Amino acid sequence: MNIQSHDALDQVRQSIQSLDPYADIYVLFPASYTYDQKIDIYVLTPKAVDYALEQQYINARYAAEKLSTMEINIHLINKTEWHQDYNDSKLYDQVHNEGVLL
Repeated sequence: MNIQSHDALDQVRQSIQSLDPYADIYVLFPASYTYDQKIDIYVLTPKAVDYALEQQYINARYAAEKLSTMEINIHLINKTEWHQDYNDSKLYDQVHNEGVLL
């Protein structure tokens, strides 16, 4: 991860925490270097996820992408649904085992 990516992730963390201080933020980095690298950010929020809430997170993503050389994908998921619906999935294990909690 380069300095620009670090600054971008810090900006995302600050933006998300300003929207929802109780959200858990996990970052999954690409497994290998490719030209079109993407960072996946999983935001686990206690709030109900709807269109209006998702729109608030778009600004955080755009601001971070300006600072970074990588594309950033933000996945917004309700915490309760995450633990109930994804508990037995490979994605759940990957986020909790390989992801970095910001």
